Amino acid sequence: MEFSRFVVIKQAAVGYIILLLADVLLHLGQPRKFFGLQEDSNNSKSVHVISMALLLGVFFWIVDSIMDSVVFLSGSSFLDSLAMNIPPHNVFVRIFFLLVCLAGGLLVSKHLSRQRKSDSALRESERKYRNLLENQSEAVFRISLSDGKFDYISPAVSEIFGYSLNEILETPLFIMGITHPEFKASMEQYWHDIVNGEVAPSFEYKVINADGQERWIFQSNNAVYDKNGQIIALEGICRDVTEQKRTEEERELLLKRIHEQALQMQQTIDTVPEGMILLNEDYKVILANPAAAEFMRLLSDSTVGETLEKLGNRSLTELLNSPATGFWHEVMHDNRYFEVISRLMERYPGPQGWVMVIREVTQEREIHKRIQQQEQLAAVGQLAAGIAHDFNNIMAVIVLSTEMGLLSSDVPSDIRENLTTISGQADRAAELIQQLLDFGRRAVLELLPMDLLPFFKEQIKLLERTLPENIGLKLNYGTDRYWVNADPTRLQQIVLNLAVNARDAMPDGGELNFEMTIHKGEWVHITVSDTGNGISSDILEHVFEPFFTTKSPGKGTGLGLAQVFGIVNQHEGHIEVTSAEGEGTSFYIRLPLLREHCTDKSKSNMEERPDIIKGNNEVILVVEDDKVVRKTLV
Repeated sequence: MEFSRFVVIKQAAVGYIILLLADVLLHLGQPRKFFGLQEDSNNSKSVHVISMALLLGVFFWIVDSIMDSVVFLSGSSFLDSLAMNIPPHNVFVRIFFLLVCLAGGLLVSKHLSRQRKSDSALRESERKYRNLLENQSEAVFRISLSDGKFDYISPAVSEIFGYSLNEILETPLFIMGITHPEFKASMEQYWHDIVNGEVAPSFEYKVINADGQERWIFQSNNAVYDKNGQIIALEGICRDVTEQKRTEEERELLLKRIHEQALQMQQTIDTVPEGMILLNEDYKVILANPAAAEFMRLLSDSTVGETLEKLGNRSLTELLNSPATGFWHEVMHDNRYFEVISRLMERYPGPQGWVMVIREVTQEREIHKRIQQQEQLAAVGQLAAGIAHDFNNIMAVIVLSTEMGLLSSDVPSDIRENLTTISGQADRAAELIQQLLDFGRRAVLELLPMDLLPFFKEQIKLLERTLPENIGLKLNYGTDRYWVNADPTRLQQIVLNLAVNARDAMPDGGELNFEMTIHKGEWVHITVSDTGNGISSDILEHVFEPFFTTKSPGKGTGLGLAQVFGIVNQHEGHIEVTSAEGEGTSFYIRLPLLREHCTDKSKSNMEERPDIIKGNNEVILVVEDDKVVRKTLV
C-alpha cells in the first residue's frame, strides 16, 4: 500500500509539473514560434503568478512534512512524511492546498490579464487623443495656478515661441518672461485676475520669441475648478495671429493713404472690388467707389452728397465704433450678409472724416453654412446607422420568430391574428431601419452600369398608376445617354420618396416634372420639381435631417428625404433643394457620369430569378455574431 501511494503521489506530482511546465513554455516566445503560434507577451506575468502559486503549494507540502516529522514527532522520518509513507488525510490536505493554490493563481492571472487589457485600451485611447492634440497647429495647454508651471502643453508651442518644450514646461510663468514690454502690465493684471477667480474668455498679447521676433498671440481660456469651486488650473489654446494682425495693419495703412489722397485716389479705388466710402465730419458721403455706391443704394437708399444714417439693420453710430468682438460689423439685408469696418481719419487739430469699407460675404456664409450642415448630417448619419444596425438584429429575431409561429398549423386563430399583426408591424419597422441605414450610408448597394433614361421612363409609368389623376407627370431629356454606376432598387426608392413628398405638397393637384441633363461631361443632373405649396426658409435647412417632419402625427416618419440624402451620397453624388412658399420645390441630384459603360442592355436587379431549389439533407453553416439572432436563424 505504501509503495502504491508513493507511485500515485509521484505520478500525480510529475503529471502536475509537466502540465505546468507545458503551460509556462507555451507562453514563452520561442516555443510559440516553434509551434507556429502568435506571440502572447501579455501572459508573461500570468506565467509568473501560476508558477508562484505552484511553488507556494510545494512549499506547504515540504513545511507540512517537516512539522509532521520533527515538531510533532509522528514517528515517521522526514522522507516518509514527504513522499514515502504519507497518511491519507495528509495527502488529501496537501493535494487540496496545491489545487487551491493553482486555482488562486489562475484567478489572479485572469484578473491581471483583464486589468492589462483595460490598461492597454486606456493607454491606446490616451495615445490617440495625445496624437490629436500634438498634431494641431495651435498650442493646447494646461497651467497650474499653484506654481505657474504648465502641466501640459502641445509641441506646437515650440514652433510658436521658438523655445524647447522642456524649457517651457520647467519655467514658472514662462509666458511672462517672453511677453513684449508693451503688454507686461496687462499680462500681470490678467494673471492677477485669474488667481482671484476672474478668467477672461480670451485676450491678445505680443511676445518676443527665441529669435527676437515679435509675434501676436491669441489665447482662449477655460478655468478648471476643484470640488470647492476654487480655480486650480487654466486650460486653453494659444494661436499665432501675427499674419492676421499684419493683414489688418496693412488694411489700416491703406485707409490712411486714402485719407491723405482722397480726391487723387478716386480712379484707383474704383477698381477695388470691396466698397469704399469716405465720410466727412457731418457723416455726409463725399466719395464712394462703384461697389460702395451699389451697396449704399441697396442698404440705405443713399448716394454721394447725402448724409448716411444707416446701413441695412445697423445704425451709423454702431458702425463708426469698434465692434464688441473682431474687427468687422455684420450687416444683414434681404438674406444677404455684409461686413463693414470704419476708421477715423484724423488731422490736427480735429477730426476730418471717416473711411468705411464694405464687402459682401453672402456666398462665404452660405458655403460655411453648407459645410456645417454636411458635417452635422454626417455625424447624425453615423449615429443613426449604428442604432439601425442594433435594431436590425432585434427585428430579425422578431420577424423570424413570428414567421415560424405562423408556419405552425396548431396555432390558435386568436394567437395567429396577433402574430400576423406583429409581422406587419415588424415589416414597417424593417422599412424604417432600411431608411436609417440608407441615411447613414451603411446600406449594401448592388452597383451596376445602367442607363437612366429607360429607368426613368419605367418609373414614370409606375407613378402614373399610383399617383392621383390630378397630378401631371412629365419627363424631359436630351439626346445623351445617361449612364451611371448605381443600384436600381435604391434609385427607385429616391424616385418614390420624392414623388410621395410632391404628392403631399399638392393636395389639389399640380405638376411633377423630371429632367435629365449632362453637366461638363462629368455629371448627370436630375431635377425633380413640383408646383406644390413650397417650403419656408426656416424649414428648408432641416429637410434632410432624420425624423424632421412638418406632417401631423401618424402621417410621416421624417425619414423619406433623409433616406434620399443618404442614398445619393452613397452613390458619390450630391443633392440640393430650393423652394419658396407658394412657388413649389425643386430637388437637384447630381450623379457621376459613367463614361465607359456596357453597350449591351444593362443588367437589372428586377430580372426574374430562378426557382428555389429544394435541399437534399445538406449541412448549412450559419455565421452570425449575435447569439440570439444566430439561435433564431438556426
